[in-house]
Amino acid sequence: MKKNTIITACVAIGVVVIGVGGLIIGMNKDWNNQSTKMESRPLDDVMAQNAKDEEELAKQEVDTAETGTQDTSKMQLMEFDGMQFYVESAGNIDDDAFEIPLKSAVDIGLTYVKDNYSEALEGISFRMETTSASGIKNGSVAWYEVIEMNDRKRYEITINSKTGEVLDAQAYYKEKASDERWVNASASSTCIQYKVEKLNLDAFSKIDVDIDYNASVEMVTGDSYGVIFNYYGPDYEIEYKNENGELTINDIIDGKVEDLMGQNQNNYVTIIVPKDSKLSEIDIVDMRGDISMKAIQVDKINTLALNGDSTFVEMVVKEGLLQTSAGDINVKDMQGTDVELVTINGDIVMNGKINSDWSYDATSEKVIITSTETEEKYSYCLSNKTGKIIVNGKNLAQEQDINKTVEKTTSALEENEEVDAAGNTSTGAESILTTETSNESKNEINKITATTISGDVELEFDKEVEKKSVGKENTLTTETINESNK
Repeated sequence: MKKNTIITACVAIGVVVIGVGGLIIGMNKDWNNQSTKMESRPLDDVMAQNAKDEEELAKQEVDTAETGTQDTSKMQLMEFDGMQFYVESAGNIDDDAFEIPLKSAVDIGLTYVKDNYSEALEGISFRMETTSASGIKNGSVAWYEVIEMNDRKRYEITINSKTGEVLDAQAYYKEKASDERWVNASASSTCIQYKVEKLNLDAFSKIDVDIDYNASVEMVTGDSYGVIFNYYGPDYEIEYKNENGELTINDIIDGKVEDLMGQNQNNYVTIIVPKDSKLSEIDIVDMRGDISMKAIQVDKINTLALNGDSTFVEMVVKEGLLQTSAGDINVKDMQGTDVELVTINGDIVMNGKINSDWSYDATSEKVIITSTETEEKYSYCLSNKTGKIIVNGKNLAQEQDINKTVEKTTSALEENEEVDAAGNTSTGAESILTTETSNESKNEINKITATTISGDVELEFDKEVEKKSVGKENTLTTETINESNK
């Protein structure tokens, strides 16, 4: 089902959806530190493998040059209980910032597995990453360890980087070594947790995701192209195809899947692309989950979250349509040429620099825009039927002596109707605040168009005052606007 069709249908049939009250980012792992698997080596084989390792590393450098991706992972030889093994981690992890350094976290994780699962730690494969419990925007960092005992058994350990406390430990197994899915060992026969982890896919530039049931979708950057799925079955499954440069992801639902409603908050899809990779198109429809992205570059993006929030951080896009039906849209530090944000029942919150032509449409909730640029760099049109229009802390519908002009539409007014100080009428006629600051020498004008029916519109610019020379032909300044309004 396409996005515009769904949004139009929601409006046409007059469905009133209760908005999601807060931002729930289904993002558990910071895969900026994601990296590929390295085999561990027993002590007596380490020296014998050195030459082969160097040859393999040289081959990887050639592969990196050909594919345009850069593997920033590194290997460290460590020892635990007389056994030596390699720990593979992202090269940009700075454990000096953690109270519990990487080596100590490795020891804590292995000790936990040894004591709680009575495992003999020989021939293991060890991958160390970091994770943020509060999603992509903020949150304290924890260690995340993947310990593979063999090709059919693994443990995932999360450790507090400040205290060393084991926050979570999960054991997984495969029924056959050739299976793609890991099964959580603690799952019951009627509620089985599956995990799919493919971290070295062929490159793709187009992404198409269609989630009909309930799974949050996140996109982040890492060292290679990959996907990670976490979901509950056996009557529900998430699958993917990667063909001809296009990654497609969808879910398969059995009639009994509604029995798992209590578990669906843990379903998630993670899509990983290399740092600095440029995608051509992203198309995501998510019926009952959140959508979140960080540091993704794409020419064209279309997203729709029917019953979930959407969050976009440090994105670079040329053209975008970001929609929710019953959920908030949160954007921070996005660069874009032509971007439209639309929600029926949710807030739109924008922070950062706004480029070129942007529009914000919240039917029944707030639009809050905080720009890191000064006001003179923008033209804007802000409108609503009921609610305030606030720019830099001032309700412009009530301030008549400021630099901007407040215009009232008169087409809906009868002779015996009056417009109050807030721009409201007995028939709900629109109040519109418009202002334009132009500079003919610029190639483009940064435009903000924000509309809501029954919510406030708040626009805040950087308070720094930039001095401009007055009287030049190609400059229209605040002083000039004041004079023209006298």
